[in-house]
Amino acid sequence: MVEWTSTGGQNPAPIKLDKLPAWADPDVKPGPAGAAAGAAIEKFRRARAEHPETAVDTFLASADVTEQRIALVTLGAEDDLARLGKTIAAADSLEVWDFGMSVVRHWIGRGPGQDRRLADVLVKLRGFTPTQAEIILRMLHGFGPEDAKKPETYEVLIEYLLHDKPAIRNLAAWHLVRLAPAGKDIPFKPNAGKAEFRVVYSRWKDLIPAGRLPPAPDGK
Repeated sequence: MVEWTSTGGQNPAPIKLDKLPAWADPDVKPGPAGAAAGAAIEKFRRARAEHPETAVDTFLASADVTEQRIALVTLGAEDDLARLGKTIAAADSLEVWDFGMSVVRHWIGRGPGQDRRLADVLVKLRGFTPTQAEIILRMLHGFGPEDAKKPETYEVLIEYLLHDKPAIRNLAAWHLVRLAPAGKDIPFKPNAGKAEFRVVYSRWKDLIPAGRLPPAPDGK
């Protein structure tokens, strides 16, 4: 097995496996979750064959989370950034918004030049300024271990919680929870307005004062 990450690069040597992992072994039967996902994928294939123009929209509107995810992945795979962005922007569920961000991040990592393509969509179709598009791209790429050691990383993200653009507010809250697990109980809604985010902002300011690093999750 060869491992590689976007932050750490490739491991210096392959790992010898005595057998295929279960997720890669075609002879291993999937569990209930895997079987349900397989059934949803097959349902989507039939829907695409019968109603190619409406299948994605039908799955996006589904109450089933797996079907929603299939539709989001399809939009990313087909480079339909306009519809993907519109769907994420309209999400009223943190689960849909969170998974949509994963789809966008995977799309960016597909190859060189993806950043510029996304920036063009953000500016030309979504109404962001070039500076705002750069902020979004920076946050989509994420923050590394060195960023997590800098108080200014948290200061900037907390200030972004009051940004005029919901996408920037949401990405800031999304990263703060991951960089500072001590704040995992500070909730945010992707469709919340600035007034609601002001409450989120105040709680993060209380947790991480300017010039400080976040406390440990256990408060020590």
